[in-house]
Amino acid sequence: MKHLLLTAAVCFTLSVPGFAQSAPLDVAQPVSKAEYAAKVKDLDNAITDGNTEAADKLFGEVNTLVNAEMKVIRYKVRDAANEDVRAKYRAVVKQQRGLFSDVMNLKHGYMAANRAQMIDKLNAFGETIE
Repeated sequence: MKHLLLTAAVCFTLSVPGFAQSAPLDVAQPVSKAEYAAKVKDLDNAITDGNTEAADKLFGEVNTLVNAEMKVIRYKVRDAANEDVRAKYRAVVKQQRGLFSDVMNLKHGYMAANRAQMIDKLNAFGETIE
């Protein structure tokens, strides 16, 4: 009988998930304003030089930085200490989404023809990076 109770206790203990362990919150990695600006400048140069392959690659890298920055701001909204701070970052999210939506629309046209507008919008997005 003691073996049965001991076996049942061990099985129960092994089957119960650890309550003290919890997954840490995902952390967004901040984007360097200087790194972003350099990538946008490289993109501008590639488009100007007519190097479509490099421009596409660089646009992908800029897109990755944009998504990382937007994640940072979303997490600032999530972790805001009060409603005023939350409202501030919600406004930044709205501005960033609008700017990058415009960039994507310009990119889907002809990148070289829309270069100046696209780079202006990307630079405006860069100004929202803290």
